[in-house]
Amino acid sequence: MTDERGATRDRRNPYLVLGVDYGAPHDEVTAAYARRSRVARADSGYPYSIDDLVWALDEIERLNSTTQVAGASGIQGAAVTFRVPADPTVYEPPSGPGLLRPEPVPLRRRTRPAPRAEIAGLVTDARRDATAYALVQLAQQVERDLIAPAGRVRLLVPEPPRQPRSRGPWVALFAVLALAAVAVVLFVVGRGDDAVTEETTVAPPTTVFVVETAPAAQGFQTPIEADGLTITPTDPLSVFGYTCVLWQLGGAAPLAFDPAGAELDAAGVALHDDPAVRSERAPSAIDPAATEATAETCFPTGDSAPASAQVALSYTLPGATGPTPYRWNAVMP
Repeated sequence: MTDERGATRDRRNPYLVLGVDYGAPHDEVTAAYARRSRVARADSGYPYSIDDLVWALDEIERLNSTTQVAGASGIQGAAVTFRVPADPTVYEPPSGPGLLRPEPVPLRRRTRPAPRAEIAGLVTDARRDATAYALVQLAQQVERDLIAPAGRVRLLVPEPPRQPRSRGPWVALFAVLALAAVAVVLFVVGRGDDAVTEETTVAPPTTVFVVETAPAAQGFQTPIEADGLTITPTDPLSVFGYTCVLWQLGGAAPLAFDPAGAELDAAGVALHDDPAVRSERAPSAIDPAATEATAETCFPTGDSAPASAQVALSYTLPGATGPTPYRWNAVMP
């Protein structure tokens, strides 16, 4: 820029050239000039030359000696000297409301006020949702702490009482023997008569939950053998709404047992194994080379099979069709 006399004014800041504060006294300004002059003569790479330092010293002395009167050249000279405050707190806005921090102004409501009944309904729904969520979290926590972790809870009980033998197999055996005797008599009588007699077949009587096996068997701890595989259900255990049963297997290796083939019939309700629940009383896998092994199934009985209730237990081989020979009548522990 140029002043009114046409001379080009320097845009440098003399205070920055000498490294002194604005308004520094004369002694401090001259000491700074002498100090920086020695550095400028000794260091060729110094950013300011001797001419720059002389200009800065003259400019500061001129500004200090000029009377600050409106319209005088001193005012014009001081106007090109820029400075910033050293105290950063001046940039902070004042506390409380003011020009830089206006008070909040509430907006006009654009919706109708909610009725009390609607608010009460929302509160009820929120409480119901919170209760349901808390119950789900509690159930998951109980399952993680008491059922799922291996080795954390050992569901072991003493030997359960042995179930008394039912009279059903004996009745069925006597009925079969009686029918056989009748058939023998009819055969002997028929041989002496030349007339052709009509052959009849009478089905043997059966009882509920009883399938004829060789030998007939019912109840826990009673083995049943079919197709070279012997299965014995033992050690029933009821806890946390589940009934877990151990299966003793015997036969030629490899022994195969599919928990999905086990079924517990309680009060006409067919219950199947829950693979997520185990009492850890049996190994998780069967050794392929073993001829004897132990497996486990757990049925979600809940309240459908209380203690001392009569239930039916069965096992179906994978891929088998028709009635299975593996069936037992049992009493819940």
